[in-house]
Amino acid sequence: FERIVVLDICPELLAIGEENAKRSFTPSQFERIRWVCLDINSPNVRALLAPHLRNDLTRGFDAVTFSYSLTMIPQWEQALESASILTPSCLYHCRIMKSLIDVPFSVYVSKSAT
Repeated sequence: FERIVVLDICPELLAIGEENAKRSFTPSQFERIRWVCLDINSPNVRALLAPHLRNDLTRGFDAVTFSYSLTMIPQWEQALESASILTPSCLYHCRIMKSLIDVPFSVYVSKSAT
């Protein structure tokens, strides 16, 4: 991979992810991971993420994953529909718990280029 950008609103969760990544990736791979504490609903999210996307304000992400966090986002349906920081061929991977006793399921949605 060229680069991974890990984005979370919670600095404590980013720190846990960073520690896990140190154990999971080689040192050269780990150096290509960026850790960003940011609210995805920020009105200037693209400008705030630009330094992690080669300062290209038109560049988007090729893949986006959510793991249980989607239901914590107000108006989460809008978050799924938003394409403002995604490339046309972006792949979403959402893992959502339907309820506390249900088995989790994954949803894969691929946006086609327009």
